[in-house]
Amino acid sequence: MDGSYLVVVGSFFIFQVLFHVITPRLSALLSWGYSSLSLAQKTEWHSRMIPGMQGLTYEEHLSALGPCSLEYRRMRGDLNRNISNVERIGQSRCGDVVSPGGCVSTIHALVVGGLALYILWFDDNVNRDRIWGDPRLVKVNIAIASGYLINDLVLLLWHWKTLGDRYFISHHLAALYAYQYVLVSQEASSFPHRSLARGLLPYFANFRLIAELSTPFVNQRWFFEVLGFPRSTRLVLLNGMAMSVSFFLVRIAVIPSYYQQVASSFGTAAFHRLGLGPQCAWIISSVALDILNTIWMYKIARGCWKILSTSHKHRKTELSKSF
Repeated sequence: MDGSYLVVVGSFFIFQVLFHVITPRLSALLSWGYSSLSLAQKTEWHSRMIPGMQGLTYEEHLSALGPCSLEYRRMRGDLNRNISNVERIGQSRCGDVVSPGGCVSTIHALVVGGLALYILWFDDNVNRDRIWGDPRLVKVNIAIASGYLINDLVLLLWHWKTLGDRYFISHHLAALYAYQYVLVSQEASSFPHRSLARGLLPYFANFRLIAELSTPFVNQRWFFEVLGFPRSTRLVLLNGMAMSVSFFLVRIAVIPSYYQQVASSFGTAAFHRLGLGPQCAWIISSVALDILNTIWMYKIARGCWKILSTSHKHRKTELSKSF
């Protein structure tokens, strides 16, 4: 077995242990809201998201349910209880609301994103030859990410009623397929096409992993939502601003630089050696991903502006009442 695939297997088991053993214990120890969650909510908590409530606050979800719904009454009680806890605790005890439940996704994002930055700044072999450069360190990074994606696929399938999402399944399978172009490293004689002789496109594959650095702030947003924190809370506002800035820097601001490097590779001998399959997979996936990132950035910016405007109006109202 190739060494990269051993890293994939190791990564998979490490994330399984984080999900099933470490995350629940840390959450129970450090987060006041964790113990009151149901089993399904805890599964969602460990997995970083809440299917069915994506992008919605508790208040928005309650409005969709209607005041006569039993779930409405239960969630209304949960919301009021959580807000009371927030007010009672105050914002000085930040450890109670910065959730360790996202450690699986957050650790993956920090490790993979941090290593991607290191490679981009210091790996001369990859930066010198962006298509056929020595991919050893990039392969380690891709292998860690692949293990995480396989772990996530298993969790999605095992907890389908709670976490199941066809779009995530499609995304993970497509990403794993693309990652194989970097991980494959057999001898050229074993394949009819030379492009499969070693991992290819290491620079561009690594460049894409930098986007993971925005994930911790996205994760924290979900935990604020499930704990019922109002969007006007200072911690929520600060996290939202950090999420918006980080998302823009690592997913949008880098687009011109990325495609400048892509364009400079067109027509070169190294580009032609790739073959049609890898060329199409590279370009089509890049364009599709950046279209999605641009749409998400627009939604994030619009939501951030709406929340900041509402918060500003609320403060002005409070000030006018005080005089």
